[in-house]
Amino acid sequence: MHGVDVLVNTNYYLKSKIFEGLGDLDVFACLVSAACHDVGHPGNNNPFEINLESELAVRYNDISVLENMHAAKTWEILKRPGCDFLEGRSVAERRRFRLVLIEAILATDMSKHKRQQDMLAELIDDLAVAGIDLELWGQSDSEDAEEEHKDNDLIENNMEDQKAMENQLTADQQAEIRQPSVFDNKQELALVLLPLAVHTADLSNPAKSLPIYQIWASYVMEEFWAQGDKEKEKSIPVTQVYDRDKTDLPTCQTGFINHVIKPWFDLWTRLLPEKHAGPLFSENVNINLEFMKKELERIKAAKEKMLTVHADIKQEEKNSSTSNTHNQQNITESKEDNKSPETKPSSTKNEDNNANNHTTIRSEHSNTNKEIEPIPSSRGREFRNSVLNATFDDILKTQILKQQRDMEELRKRQMQLDEGTQIDETDVSHHNHKERDNNNPSVNANTHQ
Repeated sequence: MHGVDVLVNTNYYLKSKIFEGLGDLDVFACLVSAACHDVGHPGNNNPFEINLESELAVRYNDISVLENMHAAKTWEILKRPGCDFLEGRSVAERRRFRLVLIEAILATDMSKHKRQQDMLAELIDDLAVAGIDLELWGQSDSEDAEEEHKDNDLIENNMEDQKAMENQLTADQQAEIRQPSVFDNKQELALVLLPLAVHTADLSNPAKSLPIYQIWASYVMEEFWAQGDKEKEKSIPVTQVYDRDKTDLPTCQTGFINHVIKPWFDLWTRLLPEKHAGPLFSENVNINLEFMKKELERIKAAKEKMLTVHADIKQEEKNSSTSNTHNQQNITESKEDNKSPETKPSSTKNEDNNANNHTTIRSEHSNTNKEIEPIPSSRGREFRNSVLNATFDDILKTQILKQQRDMEELRKRQMQLDEGTQIDETDVSHHNHKERDNNNPSVNANTHQ
């Protein structure tokens, strides 16, 4: 699908004025190279193949590994029976076609992007030296027939003014102006311009309308992340923007547009100034860049909110743990206060009863402590996943209220314990006798009979 997209993009560029006059065979070779520039692509980039010392990297000596493979495979397919559409062409024509094809496919190697950009700038400068006014090309592209007619008149008047100016120049100056340039040699121009067109088409996703760009950007990022996963599995260096744990789509695309796409299309727009070409591409690039900037800000704000909530959860867990420690100390102090020296048991039965009551209180206190345990870290992690629901404060308030109720209940029970030490010994004896009867199986059996 990407190959077809690049083919369509390239064909669109070829309708611009700068491509007029190029040979049909060269244009055809350009279109074939656009369609086949990624044939047999394994889903990895050149550094991956080189770091892995793959068969392809060894075969092509680490130089434009995948691009060389694409060009070779394209020619292999072309030579298959029934696939050779150049059959009947002369040797010279086949060689020319092959030359343009190989140059255009090799131009898609991103490691050569800086050199390609320099070539694009040099081409624009050469055209200016040759007296080609690219801005006039843009002015002549109008949907309105009357306005187009006026533009043509403007061009003709400009050419007449240029001739008049040339007549006033010295012979040396005229020779310098008329010095042949790359624009005058269409075969030479094709070898410069057509590879640049295929390279532009290959990286033009951010120059498309926003809905289409979003789809392509997501596909590209998934391919990058898949390679990053394979790099981790094979323990080779992970490409920086290919690590799904360390980057996201807006961050990657914002950097890509700012540092690669925008500088390139600023130049490409000057070379293709027609209304339907350069200006449209630049407008789309700016719209897509602003969209990704907003997405990036949204993600940053969400991350900051998550970090803040995570810190709040940690702090609440710490506060809850501290509160439990204080509660334990208060309970211990309360027990010590209840052991008054004036209040002593009057008999062994009373001691047994008090011991049983203390055991009951400790058991209930233990259960109470279990109920007011702080939220464990695993629960904290669950809260993080539902932070936007903002339920943490309500849960914390409910827990604190429950803790206060449990403490009040505990104080009441201990007051009952204090009052129990003053119970009449007859009642205590009767209570203990009843407890023994309930625990004696024989007594229970006789009573049942």
